[in-house]
Amino acid sequence: MKHMFVLLAACAFVTLARAQSLPPHSPNSTKYRDSGIPNATARSGSAAIEARALLGRDGLTDLQVTTGSLSGGTAPGNIDKVQLKRIIDNRTIVSNDNNLNDGGVYNDRLSGMARHDALAIQATVSGIDPSRSDLVSANETVKLRPDLTVTDLQLPPLARINVPLTIRATVREQNGDVGARANCTLSVDGTITDRADGIWVDANDAVTCAFSTLIATAGTHTISVAATGVAPGDWDLANNVASGSLAVTSDSFTSWSAEGEERKVVQHSVWDAPWRHDETSYTFESQHSAFFGYVEQPMNLDTVSARMTLSTNGSVIEDTSLIPVTRNGTQEFGCFYGFDDTTKRSITGCGTSTLVNGQTVGFVYWNANRDYNLVTYVAHGFDDRYIDIGGSYYMWNYASAYETGIRQTWGDSLTFDVVLTDGEKTFHATPTVTFDPFEYGYAFGPTCYDDATYGGTVCSSFTNSDSGRRGHASSN
Repeated sequence: MKHMFVLLAACAFVTLARAQSLPPHSPNSTKYRDSGIPNATARSGSAAIEARALLGRDGLTDLQVTTGSLSGGTAPGNIDKVQLKRIIDNRTIVSNDNNLNDGGVYNDRLSGMARHDALAIQATVSGIDPSRSDLVSANETVKLRPDLTVTDLQLPPLARINVPLTIRATVREQNGDVGARANCTLSVDGTITDRADGIWVDANDAVTCAFSTLIATAGTHTISVAATGVAPGDWDLANNVASGSLAVTSDSFTSWSAEGEERKVVQHSVWDAPWRHDETSYTFESQHSAFFGYVEQPMNLDTVSARMTLSTNGSVIEDTSLIPVTRNGTQEFGCFYGFDDTTKRSITGCGTSTLVNGQTVGFVYWNANRDYNLVTYVAHGFDDRYIDIGGSYYMWNYASAYETGIRQTWGDSLTFDVVLTDGEKTFHATPTVTFDPFEYGYAFGPTCYDDATYGGTVCSSFTNSDSGRRGHASSN
């Protein structure tokens, strides 16, 4: 059944004072957590090294050794010599690079390495201790390169020209050994319109990117969210973009939409060589629910607030009381943001109010959303339009860094009971989302090559199974 917005009497609500309620937030430069396999570090005298060995999809391992930091900055002194010791097929393989003159940085590409192999590194460093060269030894673990993928693109079913809207997507790391930094960008028809730079995604974890944009022309537009500039370099660039279509109209309309999705991703990778067999499985689970609403009437943005109750199979699982919001802008055109710390549900929206021929006209467009990932990275446009803190930052969706992965328990359906009020006008919608299952997957390999250095054939393969259920309901 379709449910249209209805205008209710205002007597049941009390106008609330404006008060900002924000989740705790931190600058993008600060990692919210780093649980990946650490880089090797060691020190001798005043000389120190940091080393990282990353195994790529091509079967080659990139080794980096520096007297500085692999995160950037200067590398003092000079690495004169590097000795590597590897155990291959019960043999200890020793290699030496002598008479190096590239400063405090050393790079090499190695074949025949497997995930989680041990690599003993011995570097001779000069130019730091004035009276001698230092011999620095470190033990590094070979790690898979990070693999960032963009999923769960959340779009409204319909938008109006020049009306700001919110868009979210999930960025996750799925190889499980190391995290990565990236830029999270929103594009409309191939042109970037909003971005969050320098985000961090921990190994085996996922984050949300929240954007805001507006579109000036009617028609169907392609919306894309991408993870770009991944550092260290990404395992597979083909899965770094999620795209969808959005219909934009110049007509007046009153509409809502609600959606929910649960997803489970299971991945299995195999690396096989005569001297080593490595097999790894990884499981990732995600969940999201959101409501989008638009009404062709003006409201007082100074006193607007929202309430949302979420039920499944008749039982209430989330009851968000009226969320007071802070407005950013003018009464003629402004946006608002509010956050409920108990349910972690946020509300964002924009509206106009204009006097035309003695009559006040306008609209309000809003989104009630809960981000189930540990943190949400706030893009510049989202911050400018709704929150106005300034800078590049992320907001915590849970009270503890150990709570990532908390999900609600859903039955066969979700019912959203949503109210938006300014104390005089109230809009109400009660959509029910019924779930349908989905399942798809992909695989590559086995991809094989002959290792000329150590002998034998090396093969790798990868499978990905993506399944779950999703539902959507709308009215316009």
